[in-house]
Parts: sequence; C-alpha cells; structure tokens
Amino acid sequence: MKDRLSEYRDAMNKSVFKNQQFTERHKQAILAKINEQPQPRKTGSWFPRAASVAFVILFVIVGAYFLREQLELTPESVAEPLLEQTPAKNNQENLPVDERDEAEKVQGEPGTSSLEEQYNEHGDQIYSKEELANPKSIAYQIEYSEYESLPEYVSALYNNWFNENSTVRKGTDSETAEQVMASSSVSYINYFEGAIQSKGMSEEFDKLQQIAFDLTSSPDTLSDEEKIKEKTDEFEEHLGEIHATFKEDY
Repeated sequence: MKDRLSEYRDAMNKSVFKNQQFTERHKQAILAKINEQPQPRKTGSWFPRAASVAFVILFVIVGAYFLREQLELTPESVAEPLLEQTPAKNNQENLPVDERDEAEKVQGEPGTSSLEEQYNEHGDQIYSKEELANPKSIAYQIEYSEYESLPEYVSALYNNWFNENSTVRKGTDSETAEQVMASSSVSYINYFEGAIQSKGMSEEFDKLQQIAFDLTSSPDTLSDEEKIKEKTDEFEEHLGEIHATFKEDY
C-alpha cells in the first residue's frame, strides 16, 4: 500500500500539481463550502401562470353562459319559427272561423275533386253514406258487362237463380249464392238502364233493384232471418215476371 502511494506521490510531483501547496486555508475553505446552507431556488416570472389561470376562468364563464342560453329554449320558442315557415293550407287560415270549418268539412268529404280523398290506402274508392244508401248512386255503377244485351243478362240471372246446378250455385251454399246474384243485379240494372228505358220497363226493374238492394245491403233485413226469406221470395217472384216479358227476345 505504501509503495502504491509513493508511486502516486512521485507521479503527482512530475505533473503540473508539483508546485501546489494544500494549506490550512484551503482546508477551511473546503469545509466552509461543504457546510454552506443551500440557497433558495429562484422562481420564474409569475405572469405566465396567472395568464393561464385567467384563461381557464374565462373559458368556464363563456361555456356556462352558452349552456344557460340553451337550457332557456322552451318547446314553444323552438316551434315558433317552424310555425312561421309553414304555409297556410289552401289559405284556410285566412278565412273566418265559420267559413274555415265549412271548407274543411267539404274537403274531407268523399266525392270531392281531390283524388287522395276519394280512395283509401288500399286503392278502393270511398263513398258517402248517402251514396251507399242509394242503389242508383255511383257506388253501384259498373263500366263493363260480360253480357252483350239486357235480354241476355235477364236470361242468365233467371237460369242461375232457379237452376240448382248452375255455375254460380256450385261450390257454395244456397243463401250465399243468392246474396251474390242479388247484389250484382243492382249494378247490372244500372248498367242496362238505357235498354230498360227503351223497353219501357223502368218501373219493373227499379222494383227488382230495390228488393235486391234491401236483401243484400239493408242492416234491418240482414239481421232478421224472416226478412231475408221474405225479400228472397219477393226477388224470385219479380224476377220470374220480368223474365216472362222477355221470352220473345230469347
């Protein structure tokens, strides 16, 4: 160990430190530096931090203001601009109350000029109660007939009614078949109205048509078995009388 320290001493004496002297003064200076109290750290400028805090406070205030504005919007205030932009339907809003009610009533009735109000969602035409209660109304008109003439139709109706093996009666019960034939006769009589008038038999066919209509459309008749039987017998009798007047045309 001594030899090693001696070597270090010799090496130091040959360096730039050979003339340096470590005195008591140097020793005290080093001890004073070691025992010196640490100085408080200098802080930076306070302005950047204050600016950041102020910006955050301003952001919160502005956000709270806009939030309050949104919460104060009522359904009425939101809907008001929409109502102002909605055009008056057919200018009915500018009409007096009585006239407006009348206009709405007419607009909603079947048979008006609006095609959307004449047909339901299934494409079926809608008729008023008055039209449905009148066998001569548009509700019971047809535009096409498979029968070329009035005598041909009368003959076919007579044969189907009184023949138990007719195509109309096959596959169904007697009452249903008679309801179908009576119901269709209402429209066929309207279709052949011109030919009926030419033959001078409007009164006879009008009576047959009314009987058929009562038999198939009258709630009073349909709810009473005796009335159904009564109207069915009347229809058969009157159909036979009309058929007899056409014998020369068959």
